[in-house]
Amino acid sequence: MDHSLHVDVCLTSISSRIAEVHKTISTILSQDYPSFNVYLYLSDEPFLLDKGVSKSLPESLQRLIRADKRFQVRFVPNWGPYRKAIPYLMEHQQQHRVFVTADDDTIYPSHWLSGLVEQYKIHRCIICYRGHAIQTSGKSFMPYRRWMTSGIRQNPDIYIVPTGKDGVLYDTTLLHPRIIDVNTALKVAPTADDLWFKWHSAAVGTSTFIINSDYSTGTFDGTDFEESLYQRFNKGGKNDDTLVSLSKYSRDSLKFDMLTLSSV
Repeated sequence: MDHSLHVDVCLTSISSRIAEVHKTISTILSQDYPSFNVYLYLSDEPFLLDKGVSKSLPESLQRLIRADKRFQVRFVPNWGPYRKAIPYLMEHQQQHRVFVTADDDTIYPSHWLSGLVEQYKIHRCIICYRGHAIQTSGKSFMPYRRWMTSGIRQNPDIYIVPTGKDGVLYDTTLLHPRIIDVNTALKVAPTADDLWFKWHSAAVGTSTFIINSDYSTGTFDGTDFEESLYQRFNKGGKNDDTLVSLSKYSRDSLKFDMLTLSSV
């Protein structure tokens, strides 16, 4: 395949995982894809599950920084999960970039990044390894937990929501420019950055292609099983509340209704 496309990989981490995140970074730096950089966005401020990360980084991370110029650590405001990609998007406004979001507790196989890029070059849309299809019933969304077991009927499709753990590839030109409004994001969808990103891609007509369309099958290995944002905040139905807030926001601010996939 053509490897000429440069890709940036973005991820974040929190205080309780900072001692182990080098394991994930090492697997990303070991990818067989030849042209990429890795940006780890951290904050020394407490927020949500994060107590804040000291700027005196663990030696394990410092070694990676010294050893590989492709890897950089940047300290940013603590916007929770939005630290993963919003700082990158703010820096590259109005530029055409392809970037991939990764999680800090996942072991990525060496073909991970090339697999995403290969499908991007075929489909020219958002690419993910795993995701759900949005389910609606009449004029409302079905409960988010129903999405998780609904299966994928059409691929690619504008109704597919990427889930972040196994990685998502984005093209900056396929996202609505209001996606970087982090203050509104934290009010509308404070722990559901995946839904915020979904709405801001669908608003400009962008579909998503899912590589592993059977959500019941295996996923990439992880480095730990610590409590996640989904388990703490979203598992009990918080995502359903977020969908209500996000729908109102998108109708008012994006002039777009996901339920009808139309301008309003």
